[in-house]
Amino acid sequence: MKEIERKFLLKKIPKDIEIVKSFEIEQFYICRAEDVIVRVRKYENFYNIGLKKGSGVVRLEKEIEISKQDFENLKQFAPANKIRKIRHIVEYGKFIIEIDEFLDNLQGLFYAEVEFSSQSEAEKFIPPEWFGKDVSNDKRYTNAYLSETQKLPE
Repeated sequence: MKEIERKFLLKKIPKDIEIVKSFEIEQFYICRAEDVIVRVRKYENFYNIGLKKGSGVVRLEKEIEISKQDFENLKQFAPANKIRKIRHIVEYGKFIIEIDEFLDNLQGLFYAEVEFSSQSEAEKFIPPEWFGKDVSNDKRYTNAYLSETQKLPE
């Protein structure tokens, strides 16, 4: 399945937006190759393995549900590259904005992701004025890269 997504930096979460839902995400990576990643994620009561191939705005993505026990067992394969963040869901017209507020060593990093049904729709998207720089094609803002460096990009 194709994932078509743009990512934008935020200085902070605006106070005047309506957050529909928020939840914590814990994730780690058991493979970070040139253009393939294998991510293991927990959010709310859901656990999955995410497979991604490619880079930039359009990538292949597949998620496979796993058990809590599988999640805990897989942690031993990636003890040092964990990311924790709070995901805030915001409705924006026909789009859903996912704002990630990073925790721990990455505290102070915020970005917004928007998924699209086509590359054309992604290219035509006009972001709200509170969005910052488009970092969709900057690998330093991928979660896989951030999990490895554990520091804010410069």
